[in-house]
Amino acid sequence: MKAIQKQVAEDQKLLREKVQHLSGDAESWKQEIVEAIDLDLLSQVLKSGNLDIDYCGKILEFALVTLQRLSSPAQEDEMKALHQKLLKELAETCQTQDELKHPHIAAMIKGLRSVLEQIQALKQEISKVRIRMMEPLLTGPVGLDYLGKAFANHYGSDLDACISLPLTMQWLSSVN
Repeated sequence: MKAIQKQVAEDQKLLREKVQHLSGDAESWKQEIVEAIDLDLLSQVLKSGNLDIDYCGKILEFALVTLQRLSSPAQEDEMKALHQKLLKELAETCQTQDELKHPHIAAMIKGLRSVLEQIQALKQEISKVRIRMMEPLLTGPVGLDYLGKAFANHYGSDLDACISLPLTMQWLSSVN
């Protein structure tokens, strides 16, 4: 039981850290996250040996709502459907008394892991958007200028290329 409690605590701590990271510099959001996912309170709940399902459910619900706020509006319907499916699965897990010794704890771990997976997907989506935003800059004249400066900073000026890149000069001479 202690190992399970430790796993729940670790998952919730990781969840809080990931959601805070996604919130960026918004201090009001960070404060809201700290209040919603109170690790000290969680630690006390877990040490008591009784898993407070209502408290853990509130943490899970907060994480799901926060993910919806951070996600693209175009994905809102998909996120809502995914969250409803997750909540249904968790309810079913809680009702399987015969298979699991502690079905509520198993449901909580499953829910937290699902939210962490969704956070990873959101981070990938954000990275793709950032790359798409930078693409016009990198493929235009500004990008070429940047690459030229970076090359010069690393290898020296193009006038010194014969000295700083002797193997490249040999290769280019043989091709000529």
